[in-house]
Order: sequence, then C-alpha cells, then structure tokens
Amino acid sequence: MEAYATKDATVAALEQLGFTRVIPDKLFFDSPKNDAYGMPVVQAFVYQCPNKYWCVDLEGAFRAPIVWSGPRASWDTTDTTQGFIDWLDQNNTGWR
Repeated sequence: MEAYATKDATVAALEQLGFTRVIPDKLFFDSPKNDAYGMPVVQAFVYQCPNKYWCVDLEGAFRAPIVWSGPRASWDTTDTTQGFIDWLDQNNTGWR
C-alpha cells in the first residue's frame, strides 16, 4: 500500500511546491510564504496514515495524500496534487 503514496514522493511534491523543512530529517514543513507577522501561512506534517500510505496534515484542517500512484476507478481522473493546491488556494490564501 505504501507504494500508492510514498514518503519520498510526498516530500518531493511539497518541496516542488516550495515548502521547506523546518528541521533537517524531520517531516515538518513551512509554506513558501509568510504572513504579516513573519510566520508561515501554513505548516505541513507528513505522516503515514493507517492504510500505510503517506499523507499530509495541514494543521488539522487537511489530512490526505497529495500524491497517488495506486489504483483508481476508471472514471477517476483527478490530479491529487492539483487538488491539494486548489485546497491551499481556497483555505490558505497567500501560501505561495
């Protein structure tokens, strides 16, 4: 199951979006942009969910995989990463 959304692919997706690790070798990330107080607009934590694939938690408001290479229904053409970006744009304006 981990192959559906691996830790490496999840971290790479966050880093490609501009998120930066808070501490080397830890799975906490700050958004690319800061708010008016100099704090990250949003922080992300990468964790392994009970189904064994890797997910992202955005301060408890979003908890889901942001990459997916597992099976899908024939009608499912969603782009998981784009869905994550869309959610960020709607709920954390100014994150990038």
